[in-house]
Amino acid sequence: MSCPAELKGFLPAPAASLPFLSFLVASETDPYLPMDLAAKLAQSWQAQVVNVGRQGHINVASGHGPWPKGEQLPSALWRR
Repeated sequence: MSCPAELKGFLPAPAASLPFLSFLVASETDPYLPMDLAAKLAQSWQAQVVNVGRQGHINVASGHGPWPKGEQLPSALWRR
């Protein structure tokens, strides 16, 4: 499977459980990380998936600015 050049620096992705509590924030329309792959990664990492809907690729370059809900995620993680 070919990989977009933008992702080369993120590979290889860890396949084992992460040694800390974690979330994987995913968008239903991210061209780089389909939801089915996000779910598989989260399962292998023992991370909780946070589906943010149809947001495309989530980064500043794609037009995402302040994200109050995202800022609340760490608090939710600690309550878990």
